[in-house]
Amino acid sequence: MREQLRQLDKEHLIDIILELREVVQRQEARIQTLEDQVAKNSRNSSKPPSSDGLKKQARSLREKGKRQSGGQKGHKGKTLEMVSHPDHVVHHELAVCPTCQSDVSKLAVERIEKRQVFDIPDVRIEVTEHQGAVKVCPCCEQAVKARFPSGVERAVQYGKRLQAQATYLTMYQLLPLKRTCEVFGDFYGHTPSEAVILGAIEQVHEQIQPTLRAVYQQLVATDVLHHDETGMRVEGKLAWLHVNATEKLTYYAVHPKRGQVAMRAIGILPQFKGVSLHDGWTSYFQFNECTHALCNAHHLRELRFVEEQYQQGWASEMAQLLRDAKQEVTNCPDEPGQSLQTCKSNCNKKESSSAAR
Repeated sequence: MREQLRQLDKEHLIDIILELREVVQRQEARIQTLEDQVAKNSRNSSKPPSSDGLKKQARSLREKGKRQSGGQKGHKGKTLEMVSHPDHVVHHELAVCPTCQSDVSKLAVERIEKRQVFDIPDVRIEVTEHQGAVKVCPCCEQAVKARFPSGVERAVQYGKRLQAQATYLTMYQLLPLKRTCEVFGDFYGHTPSEAVILGAIEQVHEQIQPTLRAVYQQLVATDVLHHDETGMRVEGKLAWLHVNATEKLTYYAVHPKRGQVAMRAIGILPQFKGVSLHDGWTSYFQFNECTHALCNAHHLRELRFVEEQYQQGWASEMAQLLRDAKQEVTNCPDEPGQSLQTCKSNCNKKESSSAAR
């Protein structure tokens, strides 16, 4: 190999060196990319905590507060208090003095000491039988029967309260169907089938459609809207749960796709003209009718990654600047009708007053 290189002229050697240099640069870039991927986790990137595996690190981006744990000064605590009208009263009589064994059954009661126990009563499934009278009409000679109440449609069925609890446990508390059935068996001694629970969920889904449409329209018309998406399993396959939310309203939609195909199918973002707040994912920027704002929590994670992976001191300073800016906004009084200029003026007055002291 050395002899072959010695036989080459200067120009050929320069070409080889430049070619090798390009190869090294490409490899360095690829190595850096792979190292960055390994170094990223849920606390310094947008990766979910589930991707951290056994090396989960609980360090939070939140600054440690100066307050001690527990209730804070000025906080109105809430404790268990006696009620004036208990559901049940149990009288405990005193017949023998526990000290000297004397008979005290005839003595007058000087005072009553009360203790109240808050507990759940025994619960069980109640079965209500509806009996409808059947008669033969003398005029038309037809067999006619009394009308059953609304909701009583089959010979044997579950009632609305049980169906509501089943829906609550699965849809809000996120219990699997099998465990929801077990809860009813353990609590009430009666285990419904999974099909019954699915039927109850379907009924609720149909009944809340007017509310969902109202939420949908209000989100489209709002000024600031938060967006996010996360992976989930639907019938064993990967799907995406898309979230559109404000402080008080949230609209969930499940779609097989994560990007703009799903966002257009859901329909909120294409119509939205306010400020869209998200994590900076490329698909969001495909919508031009709205103004885009990026999530500071994601900025802080990415700045932490730059600081840890590349030892860049400016990243820490930028992160602190973002926190300080948030604190300034938090401290600014949120009064109805107050403009941003008024808020700035008030803040400047406070700063001047502090400097004068």
